[in-house]
Amino acid sequence: MTPLPYKLLAGQRYVSAGSTPGEYYRATTFDASQHAVVRGEERYYEIQFGHRVAFVKAADVLVTRR
Repeated sequence: MTPLPYKLLAGQRYVSAGSTPGEYYRATTFDASQHAVVRGEERYYEIQFGHRVAFVKAADVLVTRR
């Protein structure tokens, strides 16, 4: 996986759908018995960014409400 080449600048505001823990689906073979969901401890916020869905680390975010 590679990060998107975009930069989120300090002070900008984005709409968020909430936070979630990080996870990914690990499947290195065609044998489904060896597939696994790997869950992490770090939390991320889902944001709308340029007509895309992006995830940013919760530690890097200041949440404000309107």
